[in-house]
Amino acid sequence: MIRFRPARSGLAPAAIVMALALLPLSAARRASAAGSRAVEISAWSMGAFSHFIGLRQYAVTAGFPLPEFRLAGAVFHSQWTATAGHLNRSGDQGTFVSGGARVFYLPGWKVAGLPVFLEGGESPTLMDRRHYGGKDFGSDIEFISHLTAGFRFGSGDAGSAGLRIQHMSNASISSTNPGVNMIGLQVSYRFGN
Repeated sequence: MIRFRPARSGLAPAAIVMALALLPLSAARRASAAGSRAVEISAWSMGAFSHFIGLRQYAVTAGFPLPEFRLAGAVFHSQWTATAGHLNRSGDQGTFVSGGARVFYLPGWKVAGLPVFLEGGESPTLMDRRHYGGKDFGSDIEFISHLTAGFRFGSGDAGSAGLRIQHMSNASISSTNPGVNMIGLQVSYRFGN
């Protein structure tokens, strides 16, 4: 298996993640200038509230639109996503990459005059390590499921901010599968139409 190892200083992994964000951001700006469909860049910061207490996660995602679909009168907007992130617990630091889907995105409601949304997704994830602060994820392969509720703002509702809740576990592909539940903030900006 291919292993990638981040630098062990506190700022280096976060700097690497932020640098990786510039690659899809550059592509997003070019797509926007060319008038193609919207590309959305998201970033989030989260903390564990079960099992791996003290685990922090920082990540950036580029979302590329998939065809919308309708079900029971609702229009669902989905995306293919590519993510790079950083995990830290008790000084143990590592990185992860994932590719998956924002399975649904439901806009169209207003609360206190603000446009709100609900989204959810699933992403298979590859981590460079499985032990953090004496706890074992059980596998280098994990799956992240998330649900985000938030509001949109800015010109054409291009920006968004929301509360993200996620579960990360290896779906029992290993006999050790503690899983971790996390909560945090997600911000996004959509480039293009």
